[in-house]
Amino acid sequence: AMQDYHDEGVFGEDEKAMLVFVADQTALAIERKHAEEALKQRHREVMTLLDSLPGYAFFKDVKGRYVMANQNFCRAFGQTSQTITGKTDHDLFPAELAVKYRADDVKVLTSRQPLQVGEEQVQEGGRNLWVQITKVPVKNDRDEVVGLIGLGFDITERKGVEEELRASAANLRESEARFRSAFYNSPVRS
Repeated sequence: AMQDYHDEGVFGEDEKAMLVFVADQTALAIERKHAEEALKQRHREVMTLLDSLPGYAFFKDVKGRYVMANQNFCRAFGQTSQTITGKTDHDLFPAELAVKYRADDVKVLTSRQPLQVGEEQVQEGGRNLWVQITKVPVKNDRDEVVGLIGLGFDITERKGVEEELRASAANLRESEARFRSAFYNSPVRS
């Protein structure tokens, strides 16, 4: 409200309209600022949630571009949450893996069904990393698929133990075969 105590007619309809316009624009700017702050806060909350997960988490759009990824994923592939945005698997992985990952993504996007991808071997800082990934389509409120979420867990240690067990079993079978051969081919048997 504005008032001139000396001249009541100083503010006419044009001035009132201008004040209403300025007030409306100011209110819109304040609302927009509050909405931006709320959106930033929501983004921080989502990233806190993703970063708290014990494995790898990422979100890709329908064109295969990373929209966001948690710190574990970014760290494993030498990225930051800012630098990974907009990249594709071709930017992060060897060509044959990138082609496979994109084929899996397309399968999820077109079938609209989750896909559990078996163990995959990728390179992390020069070492082999085995990861089991589940990819899930993301739909908007009109039931349109707008991307996918991937959740992966490092199973490198488990794969190492499995390989050790396979090697031990093979050694045991080999020892058993040698023992049987020696036992049955022995000239003296009781």
